[in-house]
Amino acid sequence: MIEFHGHNLLMKYAKEGCSILELGNQEMNLAESQSIFAKEYYSNLGYEHTSVDQNGRNGAIEVDLGKPISFIGKFDIITDFGTTEHVYNAYECLANVVKHTKDGTIIIHKNPKTKNFPGHGNHYFTLKFWEAWAELCKLEVLELYEHPIYHNTIDGWECIAVLKANKETIVPSASEFEKIKKLLKKK
Repeated sequence: MIEFHGHNLLMKYAKEGCSILELGNQEMNLAESQSIFAKEYYSNLGYEHTSVDQNGRNGAIEVDLGKPISFIGKFDIITDFGTTEHVYNAYECLANVVKHTKDGTIIIHKNPKTKNFPGHGNHYFTLKFWEAWAELCKLEVLELYEHPIYHNTIDGWECIAVLKANKETIVPSASEFEKIKKLLKKK
């Protein structure tokens, strides 16, 4: 779901007509747009929107983000509003994101913080993980913070990482990922 905070974060970086790659087949959860899929919502706003999801529904390209992909193209913005935590192979999912960047691509990750969202997904994130991932990939960290989704300050915290690709950005090897994997917590 893309709620008010996620939508505002995306709009902060989205330039008119830019291309957006959305991980997952997200629904909007804004006061004015309940249960509308993000692909329709952002396409209607004039963005070139592509979504990828294993379910292949609602215009999403059917792909398993836990396996290597590289055929979709390069994008201005890539959003991960609660998808990577559901993909069993976190390395391949994150590598797929980096493969679809170009110089200047903005990547927005919003994923469950460790010890939050009990029983949700396969992975939980820390800010240190996102710092280490950015360093491995040579991504610039624009924003890095925690945020309680729907004001749930008990067990509803997310880790937010806004990263920027550049000419030096690389996809690290799986063995390099293994060195920082301890910062990514399993459920």
